[in-house]
Amino acid sequence: MSPAQNPNPVVGCAVTNEWAHGLSHRSVELQGGRTVRVHPSRIAVSESHSYSALIYDLAPWDDRALVGINRLRRWRPELPILFYVPPVSRAVALIPRCGGIGNVRFRMQERSGNGMSEFRRDVAWLVQSVPSGEIITRLREAFPEMPSSLLQLARHVLRTPGVSRRPTVGSAARALRLSKRTLERRVRCDGLPAPKELIDWITLLHVSFVASRGSTSISRVARCVGVNANDLYRIKSRLADRAGRRLRSQAEDRFSDVLAAFAARCRGFDRRPARTVGLEYAAAGCLTY
Repeated sequence: MSPAQNPNPVVGCAVTNEWAHGLSHRSVELQGGRTVRVHPSRIAVSESHSYSALIYDLAPWDDRALVGINRLRRWRPELPILFYVPPVSRAVALIPRCGGIGNVRFRMQERSGNGMSEFRRDVAWLVQSVPSGEIITRLREAFPEMPSSLLQLARHVLRTPGVSRRPTVGSAARALRLSKRTLERRVRCDGLPAPKELIDWITLLHVSFVASRGSTSISRVARCVGVNANDLYRIKSRLADRAGRRLRSQAEDRFSDVLAAFAARCRGFDRRPARTVGLEYAAAGCLTY
């Protein structure tokens, strides 16, 4: 069963210290997930597709750890990773060299009550980040050459777990350090629907993905992303009209339905001749950003 089909997040645990491994396992279980043990030398092999997040202590604490992490990142760019680093000088020395790896957190292994509490909070972040990573992975599959503007918006809308304010075009532009006009122009240049519609689609994908796991009601998921039941109904109705197809509300594969409708909407958004579109892109200043 793939991570996207599994109702409980599966976390790979590549932690060599038995005490730290046991704490990792218990902390993941408290968040409704489960762990699979992974040998540090195998974090970047094909088995990595069997888990949705990773806890790793950077063993063997030399350049081989960085090689493995960078290879894993190339294969799974959105995988959430928690580096649970032991108080070993060789391991600590690797931390600054991991600074360019995205979607990660660092935590030192500590036996103190405060240290273990902080670690459990990091594990909560890790497990809650799983849907975001998997949704973006599915988007990459649906859009093999995913436009940069769509990827940036998706990462913003699926941002920090637990944030209950629904993203807007303005908040997305600020997060991306752009003006609203520039963001709208970039989206237009990528041949996509307007940013407001994209945010609606990504919000609906988020709700449908988490709800499809069966552990949380649609209304509760919707509240977590900043919309109530009425807002969600309006979003679905609006997008269904624009996509030209009915978005089913009770099918078991409803996430797949929403993703297929979104992909079809984007593919069919601009059907004008390529030369005409290119001239309009140039006129809009798309070659200058």
